[in-house]
Amino acid sequence: HEKSTDKAIGELIETASADLASFDGATSDEARILEITKRDYEKNERIPSELAGRKAALSSKANAQWAKARAASDYSLFQDTLKECFDMAAEVATAVRGENTDV
Repeated sequence: HEKSTDKAIGELIETASADLASFDGATSDEARILEITKRDYEKNERIPSELAGRKAALSSKANAQWAKARAASDYSLFQDTLKECFDMAAEVATAVRGENTDV
């Protein structure tokens, strides 16, 4: 997470945006790709490293729990972990939303 939210990446995105704006041959696809890249970078930047770490750990745990539950055909084994996943998704969404309560 820390590598993907490094300030240098944000600076590179800004430089690329400026370069693309001044380039006559730029296509709408290129502009859109850069716009999506910037949006994703900014979203990830709002997620604290601690939260990203907990999310990654939960993802690993959930995958293992799901495999066990599926093998046993007992999905109740996954129920508590699934709730944790939903709670984590809500926490991440809150972090990404930040001050923007319109979303």
